[in-house]
Amino acid sequence: MEEECSCSDLKTANNQRWEYLGSTRPLKAQCNFKQSTKCIPVTYGGRNLIAFNVVRFLLLNENPEQWGEEDEMASRGLVSRVDLSKHGNDTGPSDTSSITSMDFTSACLDDRAMLVAFSSGEVQAMPLPIQSSSTDFYSRIMRFNSQKSVNSSACVRAVWAPDDASGTCFIAVYEDGDIIRHHKIIGNSSDSDLLNQSSSGGGHETTESIIHLEGCSITAAEMSPDGRYMAVGTRTGALIIVDLQASGKTVGGFHSFFGAITCCAWSGDGTVIAAGGEDDLISIWKVGSDRVQAHCEGHTSWVSSVAFVNDESCSSLLLVSVGQDCRLCMWDIALEDEESSSMHVCDDGTHAVDVRQDEMNMISPVGSLVVDNHPLSHVCCLGTMILAGGYDGTVTCWKQQK
Repeated sequence: MEEECSCSDLKTANNQRWEYLGSTRPLKAQCNFKQSTKCIPVTYGGRNLIAFNVVRFLLLNENPEQWGEEDEMASRGLVSRVDLSKHGNDTGPSDTSSITSMDFTSACLDDRAMLVAFSSGEVQAMPLPIQSSSTDFYSRIMRFNSQKSVNSSACVRAVWAPDDASGTCFIAVYEDGDIIRHHKIIGNSSDSDLLNQSSSGGGHETTESIIHLEGCSITAAEMSPDGRYMAVGTRTGALIIVDLQASGKTVGGFHSFFGAITCCAWSGDGTVIAAGGEDDLISIWKVGSDRVQAHCEGHTSWVSSVAFVNDESCSSLLLVSVGQDCRLCMWDIALEDEESSSMHVCDDGTHAVDVRQDEMNMISPVGSLVVDNHPLSHVCCLGTMILAGGYDGTVTCWKQQK
Protein backbone atom coordinates (compact mmCIF):
# COMPACT_ATOMS: atom_id res chain seq x y z
CA MET A 1 0.00 0.00 0.00
CA GLU A 2 1.41 3.38 -1.03
CA GLU A 3 2.37 5.62 1.84
CA GLU A 4 -0.03 8.50 2.55
CA CYS A 5 1.48 11.98 2.24
CA SER A 6 2.50 13.45 5.59
CA CYS A 7 -0.22 16.09 5.76
CA SER A 8 -2.47 17.36 8.55
CA ASP A 9 -5.34 19.68 9.40
CA LEU A 10 -4.88 23.38 8.71
CA LYS A 11 -5.54 25.67 11.68
CA THR A 12 -5.58 29.40 11.10
CA ALA A 13 -5.03 32.47 13.25
CA ASN A 14 -8.59 33.65 12.52
CA ASN A 15 -9.96 30.62 14.41
CA GLN A 16 -10.74 28.45 11.41
CA ARG A 17 -9.97 24.76 11.09
CA TRP A 18 -9.69 22.88 7.83
CA GLU A 19 -9.85 19.13 8.26
CA TYR A 20 -7.52 17.02 6.14
CA LEU A 21 -9.71 14.57 4.16
CA GLY A 22 -6.95 12.68 2.40
CA SER A 23 -4.92 12.44 -0.79
CA THR A 24 -5.22 10.50 -4.02
CA ARG A 25 -2.56 9.63 -6.57
CA PRO A 26 -4.03 7.36 -9.28
CA LEU A 27 -0.95 7.55 -11.50
CA LYS A 28 2.66 7.80 -10.48
CA ALA A 29 4.29 10.66 -12.35
CA GLN A 30 7.73 12.14 -12.13
CA CYS A 31 7.81 15.68 -10.78
CA ASN A 32 7.85 17.81 -13.94
CA PHE A 33 7.28 21.57 -13.87
CA LYS A 34 5.95 21.41 -17.45
CA GLN A 35 3.28 18.83 -16.52
CA SER A 36 1.30 20.45 -13.73
CA THR A 37 -1.76 18.78 -12.19
CA LYS A 38 -4.89 20.95 -12.29
CA CYS A 39 -8.24 20.10 -10.66
CA ILE A 40 -11.74 21.49 -11.15
CA PRO A 41 -15.24 20.62 -9.84
CA VAL A 42 -17.70 18.99 -12.28
CA THR A 43 -21.25 17.68 -11.97
CA TYR A 44 -22.90 14.70 -13.63
CA GLY A 45 -26.24 13.07 -12.91
CA GLY A 46 -26.60 14.94 -9.63
CA ARG A 47 -23.13 13.85 -8.49
CA ASN A 48 -20.46 16.33 -7.47
CA LEU A 49 -17.16 15.06 -8.86
CA ILE A 50 -13.67 16.43 -9.39
CA ALA A 51 -11.75 16.27 -12.66
CA PHE A 52 -7.99 16.51 -12.70
CA ASN A 53 -5.07 15.58 -14.92
CA VAL A 54 -1.90 13.63 -14.37
CA VAL A 55 0.42 14.46 -17.27
CA ARG A 56 -2.09 14.03 -20.18
CA PHE A 57 -4.44 11.60 -18.46
CA LEU A 58 -7.86 13.04 -17.55
CA LEU A 59 -9.29 11.52 -14.38
CA LEU A 60 -12.66 11.74 -12.65
CA ASN A 61 -12.95 11.18 -8.92
CA GLU A 62 -15.77 11.09 -6.42
CA ASN A 63 -16.32 14.03 -4.12
CA PRO A 64 -13.46 13.84 -1.57
CA GLU A 65 -16.02 13.48 1.25
CA GLN A 66 -16.74 10.03 -0.22
CA TRP A 67 -13.12 8.88 -0.17
CA GLY A 68 -12.50 5.85 2.02
CA GLU A 69 -9.57 5.98 4.41
CA GLU A 70 -8.94 2.28 3.86
CA ASP A 71 -8.62 2.72 0.09
CA GLU A 72 -5.18 2.91 -1.42
CA MET A 73 -4.12 6.28 -2.80
CA ALA A 74 -4.08 4.85 -6.33
CA SER A 75 -7.79 3.91 -6.25
CA ARG A 76 -9.21 6.39 -3.74
CA GLY A 77 -12.43 7.79 -5.25
CA LEU A 78 -11.42 6.96 -8.82
CA VAL A 79 -14.39 6.87 -11.22
CA SER A 80 -12.71 6.79 -14.63
CA ARG A 81 -9.65 7.89 -16.57
CA VAL A 82 -8.74 8.45 -20.23
CA ASP A 83 -5.47 9.07 -22.06
CA LEU A 84 -5.73 12.34 -24.01
CA SER A 85 -2.48 11.63 -25.85
CA LYS A 86 -4.57 9.26 -27.99
CA HIS A 87 -7.41 10.21 -30.31
CA GLY A 88 -9.06 7.12 -31.78
CA ASN A 89 -6.73 5.81 -34.47
CA ASP A 90 -4.86 9.11 -34.51
CA THR A 91 -2.61 10.65 -31.93
CA GLY A 92 -3.56 13.62 -29.85
CA PRO A 93 -1.31 16.57 -29.04
CA SER A 94 2.43 15.93 -29.36
CA ASP A 95 4.34 14.05 -26.68
CA THR A 96 6.01 17.27 -25.62
CA SER A 97 2.73 19.13 -25.01
CA SER A 98 1.08 19.44 -21.62
CA ILE A 99 -2.37 20.34 -20.30
CA THR A 100 -2.45 24.05 -19.47
CA SER A 101 -6.12 24.63 -18.63
CA MET A 102 -9.41 22.85 -17.91
CA ASP A 103 -12.97 24.14 -17.64
CA PHE A 104 -16.46 22.65 -17.31
CA THR A 105 -19.97 23.94 -18.01
CA SER A 106 -23.29 22.50 -16.89
CA ALA A 107 -25.02 24.43 -19.70
CA CYS A 108 -24.31 22.61 -22.94
CA LEU A 109 -26.51 21.74 -25.93
CA ASP A 110 -24.48 18.60 -26.63
CA ASP A 111 -22.49 16.38 -24.28
CA ARG A 112 -19.10 18.08 -24.78
CA ALA A 113 -19.06 20.02 -21.52
CA MET A 114 -15.36 19.56 -20.71
CA LEU A 115 -12.80 21.95 -22.18
CA VAL A 116 -9.09 21.06 -22.13
CA ALA A 117 -6.28 23.27 -23.50
CA PHE A 118 -2.72 22.20 -24.35
CA SER A 119 0.67 23.88 -24.62
CA SER A 120 0.67 22.85 -28.29
CA GLY A 121 -2.11 25.41 -28.85
CA GLU A 122 -4.82 22.79 -29.34
CA VAL A 123 -8.10 22.96 -27.40
CA GLN A 124 -10.42 19.95 -27.04
CA ALA A 125 -14.12 19.95 -26.18
CA MET A 126 -15.15 16.54 -24.90
CA PRO A 127 -17.76 14.64 -22.92
CA LEU A 128 -16.97 13.47 -19.40
CA PRO A 129 -15.33 10.02 -19.59
CA ILE A 130 -18.29 8.39 -17.79
CA GLN A 131 -20.84 9.54 -20.38
CA SER A 132 -19.78 7.09 -23.11
CA SER A 133 -17.62 4.05 -23.75
CA SER A 134 -13.90 4.59 -24.25
CA THR A 135 -14.21 3.98 -28.00
CA ASP A 136 -17.10 6.40 -28.24
CA PHE A 137 -15.30 8.95 -26.10
CA TYR A 138 -12.47 9.59 -28.55
CA SER A 139 -14.86 9.92 -31.50
CA ARG A 140 -16.84 12.57 -29.61
CA ILE A 141 -13.87 14.90 -29.01
CA MET A 142 -13.92 18.14 -30.98
CA ARG A 143 -10.43 19.49 -31.66
CA PHE A 144 -9.78 23.19 -32.20
CA ASN A 145 -6.57 24.68 -33.60
CA SER A 146 -5.13 21.16 -33.86
CA GLN A 147 -3.00 22.10 -36.88
CA LYS A 148 -2.11 25.55 -35.50
CA SER A 149 -4.35 27.05 -38.17
CA VAL A 150 -5.69 29.73 -35.82
CA ASN A 151 -2.66 30.35 -33.58
CA SER A 152 0.78 28.73 -33.41
CA SER A 153 1.58 29.45 -29.75
CA ALA A 154 0.54 27.71 -26.52
CA CYS A 155 -3.02 28.09 -25.26
CA VAL A 156 -2.61 29.49 -21.75
CA ARG A 157 -6.32 29.46 -20.80
CA ALA A 158 -9.56 28.25 -22.40
CA VAL A 159 -12.81 29.02 -20.58
CA TRP A 160 -16.48 28.70 -21.49
CA ALA A 161 -18.13 32.07 -22.10
CA PRO A 162 -20.52 32.82 -19.20
CA ASP A 163 -22.77 34.88 -21.49
CA ASP A 164 -23.46 31.84 -23.68
CA ALA A 165 -26.21 29.67 -22.17
CA SER A 166 -25.84 27.00 -24.85
CA GLY A 167 -22.29 25.95 -24.00
CA THR A 168 -21.12 26.39 -27.60
CA CYS A 169 -18.73 29.32 -27.19
CA PHE A 170 -15.43 29.63 -25.37
CA ILE A 171 -12.62 32.16 -25.05
CA ALA A 172 -9.02 31.06 -25.61
CA VAL A 173 -6.00 33.09 -24.53
CA TYR A 174 -2.74 32.33 -26.33
CA GLU A 175 0.81 32.93 -25.23
CA ASP A 176 1.64 35.30 -28.11
CA GLY A 177 -1.04 37.82 -27.02
CA ASP A 178 -4.08 36.66 -29.00
CA ILE A 179 -7.47 36.41 -27.28
CA ILE A 180 -9.86 34.50 -29.55
CA ARG A 181 -13.54 33.61 -29.24
CA HIS A 182 -14.25 30.12 -30.62
CA HIS A 183 -17.74 29.02 -31.63
CA LYS A 184 -18.60 25.33 -31.61
CA ILE A 185 -21.13 24.49 -34.35
CA ILE A 186 -22.88 21.16 -33.92
CA GLY A 187 -23.61 19.11 -37.03
CA ASN A 188 -23.35 20.42 -40.58
CA SER A 189 -23.97 23.79 -42.18
CA SER A 190 -24.49 24.89 -45.79
CA ASP A 191 -22.84 28.24 -45.10
CA SER A 192 -19.26 27.79 -46.36
CA ASP A 193 -18.24 31.26 -45.14
CA LEU A 194 -19.35 30.38 -41.61
CA LEU A 195 -17.37 27.16 -41.47
CA ASN A 196 -13.83 28.39 -41.92
CA GLN A 197 -12.29 25.34 -40.34
CA SER A 198 -13.35 21.72 -39.98
CA SER A 199 -13.15 20.10 -36.58
CA SER A 200 -13.36 16.42 -35.73
CA GLY A 201 -16.05 15.03 -33.44
CA GLY A 202 -19.14 15.76 -35.54
CA GLY A 203 -18.96 19.54 -35.45
CA HIS A 204 -17.20 22.60 -36.78
CA GLU A 205 -15.79 25.82 -35.42
CA THR A 206 -15.68 29.48 -36.32
CA THR A 207 -13.36 31.98 -34.71
CA GLU A 208 -13.61 35.64 -33.85
CA SER A 209 -10.51 37.57 -32.82
CA ILE A 210 -11.12 39.81 -29.80
CA ILE A 211 -7.72 41.44 -29.44
CA HIS A 212 -4.01 41.02 -29.92
CA LEU A 213 -1.89 42.34 -27.06
CA GLU A 214 1.18 43.51 -28.94
CA GLY A 215 4.53 42.57 -27.44
CA CYS A 216 2.99 40.47 -24.65
CA SER A 217 4.13 37.01 -23.67
CA ILE A 218 1.13 35.78 -21.68
CA THR A 219 1.78 33.49 -18.71
CA ALA A 220 -1.62 33.49 -16.93
CA ALA A 221 -5.21 34.49 -17.65
CA GLU A 222 -8.57 34.36 -15.88
CA MET A 223 -12.04 35.61 -16.84
CA SER A 224 -14.11 37.76 -14.49
CA PRO A 225 -17.22 36.11 -12.98
CA ASP A 226 -19.56 38.14 -15.22
CA GLY A 227 -17.59 37.26 -18.36
CA ARG A 228 -16.87 40.86 -19.32
CA TYR A 229 -13.18 41.16 -18.43
CA MET A 230 -10.09 39.01 -18.87
CA ALA A 231 -7.19 39.40 -16.45
CA VAL A 232 -3.96 38.64 -18.30
CA GLY A 233 -0.56 38.14 -16.65
CA THR A 234 2.65 38.55 -18.63
CA ARG A 235 6.26 37.43 -18.51
CA THR A 236 7.33 41.03 -17.84
CA GLY A 237 5.21 41.17 -14.65
CA ALA A 238 2.22 43.17 -15.90
CA LEU A 239 -1.33 42.19 -14.96
CA ILE A 240 -3.61 43.70 -17.62
CA ILE A 241 -7.41 43.90 -17.55
CA VAL A 242 -9.01 43.56 -20.98
CA ASP A 243 -12.65 44.50 -21.68
CA LEU A 244 -13.98 41.68 -23.87
CA GLN A 245 -17.12 43.68 -24.71
CA ALA A 246 -15.22 46.75 -25.92
CA SER A 247 -13.05 45.25 -28.67
CA GLY A 248 -10.42 44.25 -26.17
CA LYS A 249 -9.81 47.70 -24.73
CA THR A 250 -7.26 47.72 -21.91
CA VAL A 251 -8.92 49.23 -18.85
CA GLY A 252 -6.46 48.82 -15.99
CA GLY A 253 -4.00 46.61 -14.16
CA PHE A 254 -0.72 46.69 -12.24
CA HIS A 255 2.84 45.38 -12.08
CA SER A 256 4.33 42.69 -9.86
CA PHE A 257 7.19 43.68 -7.57
CA PHE A 258 9.49 41.85 -9.97
CA GLY A 259 9.39 38.84 -12.29
CA ALA A 260 6.58 37.23 -14.27
CA ILE A 261 2.97 36.82 -13.19
CA THR A 262 2.41 33.07 -12.76
CA CYS A 263 -1.29 32.92 -11.75
CA CYS A 264 -4.32 35.09 -11.02
CA ALA A 265 -7.86 34.84 -9.66
CA TRP A 266 -10.95 37.06 -9.28
CA SER A 267 -13.00 37.36 -6.12
CA GLY A 268 -16.56 36.02 -6.39
CA ASP A 269 -18.05 39.50 -6.86
CA GLY A 270 -15.44 40.49 -9.46
CA THR A 271 -14.12 43.48 -7.48
CA VAL A 272 -10.71 42.14 -6.40
CA ILE A 273 -7.90 40.39 -8.25
CA ALA A 274 -5.10 38.34 -6.68
CA ALA A 275 -1.98 37.60 -8.74
CA GLY A 276 0.96 35.41 -7.73
CA GLY A 277 4.37 35.64 -9.29
CA GLU A 278 8.04 34.81 -9.46
CA ASP A 279 8.66 37.37 -6.71
CA ASP A 280 7.13 34.83 -4.24
CA LEU A 281 4.43 37.41 -3.47
CA ILE A 282 0.69 37.68 -4.14
CA SER A 283 -0.48 41.13 -5.22
CA ILE A 284 -4.00 42.17 -4.14
CA TRP A 285 -5.62 44.79 -6.36
CA LYS A 286 -9.07 46.29 -6.04
CA VAL A 287 -10.54 46.88 -9.49
CA GLY A 288 -10.42 50.57 -10.39
CA SER A 289 -7.76 51.49 -7.84
CA ASP A 290 -4.61 53.32 -8.88
CA ARG A 291 -2.31 51.08 -6.83
CA VAL A 292 -1.90 47.58 -5.40
CA GLN A 293 -3.59 47.48 -1.98
CA ALA A 294 -1.55 44.68 -0.40
CA HIS A 295 1.16 42.09 -0.98
CA CYS A 296 0.86 38.66 0.62
CA GLU A 297 4.24 37.44 1.88
CA GLY A 298 4.60 33.85 3.05
CA HIS A 299 5.86 31.68 0.19
CA THR A 300 9.58 31.03 -0.23
CA SER A 301 9.38 30.18 -3.93
CA TRP A 302 7.24 31.01 -6.95
CA VAL A 303 3.49 31.07 -6.36
CA SER A 304 1.82 28.45 -8.59
CA SER A 305 -1.90 29.08 -8.09
CA VAL A 306 -4.37 31.22 -6.11
CA ALA A 307 -8.11 30.93 -5.44
CA PHE A 308 -10.67 32.82 -3.38
CA VAL A 309 -12.66 30.79 -0.83
CA ASN A 310 -16.43 31.19 -0.92
CA ASP A 311 -17.24 31.82 2.73
CA GLU A 312 -20.32 34.01 3.28
CA SER A 313 -19.85 33.88 7.05
CA CYS A 314 -16.59 35.83 6.76
CA SER A 315 -16.70 39.63 6.43
CA SER A 316 -13.26 39.73 4.79
CA LEU A 317 -11.88 37.88 1.76
CA LEU A 318 -10.31 34.46 2.23
CA LEU A 319 -7.58 33.56 -0.25
CA VAL A 320 -5.72 30.27 -0.57
CA SER A 321 -2.46 29.81 -2.47
CA VAL A 322 0.04 27.07 -3.28
CA GLY A 323 3.62 27.32 -4.46
CA GLN A 324 6.71 25.54 -5.60
CA ASP A 325 7.86 25.60 -1.97
CA CYS A 326 5.40 22.68 -1.37
CA ARG A 327 3.39 25.02 0.86
CA LEU A 328 -0.30 25.91 1.05
CA CYS A 329 -1.07 29.32 2.58
CA MET A 330 -4.34 30.96 3.62
CA TRP A 331 -4.83 34.71 3.78
CA ASP A 332 -7.48 36.86 5.47
CA ILE A 333 -7.73 40.05 3.42
CA ALA A 334 -9.61 43.15 4.56
CA LEU A 335 -9.52 46.08 2.13
CA GLU A 336 -10.50 49.63 2.93
CA ASP A 337 -13.42 51.12 1.02
CA GLU A 338 -12.43 53.59 -1.66
CA GLU A 339 -14.39 56.40 -3.26
CA SER A 340 -14.45 54.74 -6.67
CA SER A 341 -14.08 51.14 -7.76
CA SER A 342 -15.07 51.54 -11.40
CA MET A 343 -12.86 50.45 -14.29
CA HIS A 344 -10.65 53.18 -15.71
CA VAL A 345 -7.62 53.53 -17.96
CA CYS A 346 -4.47 53.95 -15.90
CA ASP A 347 -1.76 56.53 -16.62
CA ASP A 348 0.20 54.33 -19.03
CA GLY A 349 -2.86 52.46 -20.35
CA THR A 350 -1.87 49.12 -18.85
CA HIS A 351 -1.06 49.22 -15.13
CA ALA A 352 -1.50 51.05 -11.85
CA VAL A 353 1.13 53.19 -10.18
CA ASP A 354 4.06 51.07 -8.96
CA VAL A 355 4.46 50.92 -5.19
CA ARG A 356 7.92 51.39 -3.65
CA GLN A 357 9.17 48.61 -1.41
CA ASP A 358 9.01 50.79 1.70
CA GLU A 359 5.35 51.61 0.90
CA MET A 360 4.22 48.02 0.36
CA ASN A 361 1.44 46.81 2.67
CA MET A 362 2.68 43.33 3.58
CA ILE A 363 0.20 40.70 4.82
CA SER A 364 1.25 37.51 6.57
CA PRO A 365 -0.74 34.27 6.14
CA VAL A 366 -3.23 33.29 8.84
CA GLY A 367 -2.40 29.67 8.12
CA SER A 368 0.44 27.82 6.41
CA LEU A 369 1.12 24.15 5.83
CA VAL A 370 3.78 22.11 4.02
CA VAL A 371 1.61 19.65 2.13
CA ASP A 372 4.16 17.18 0.76
CA ASN A 373 7.75 16.95 -0.40
CA HIS A 374 6.69 17.75 -3.98
CA PRO A 375 6.00 21.26 -5.31
CA LEU A 376 2.33 22.22 -5.69
CA SER A 377 0.89 23.28 -9.04
CA HIS A 378 -2.79 24.17 -8.58
CA VAL A 379 -5.46 24.99 -6.01
CA CYS A 380 -9.24 25.28 -6.36
CA CYS A 381 -12.28 25.49 -4.08
CA LEU A 382 -15.29 23.18 -4.15
CA GLY A 383 -17.91 24.55 -1.75
CA THR A 384 -16.28 24.39 1.67
CA MET A 385 -13.42 22.23 0.42
CA ILE A 386 -9.95 23.10 -0.84
CA LEU A 387 -8.23 20.89 -3.43
CA ALA A 388 -4.50 21.16 -4.09
CA GLY A 389 -2.72 19.44 -6.99
CA GLY A 390 0.99 18.59 -7.06
CA TYR A 391 3.45 18.32 -9.92
CA ASP A 392 3.76 14.60 -9.11
CA GLY A 393 0.04 13.96 -9.74
CA THR A 394 -1.15 13.96 -6.12
CA VAL A 395 -4.42 15.71 -5.23
CA THR A 396 -4.97 16.61 -1.55
CA CYS A 397 -8.19 17.87 0.06
CA TRP A 398 -9.31 19.79 3.16
CA LYS A 399 -12.81 20.64 4.38
CA GLN A 400 -13.74 23.65 6.46
CA GLN A 401 -15.08 22.86 9.92
CA LYS A 402 -17.70 25.29 11.21
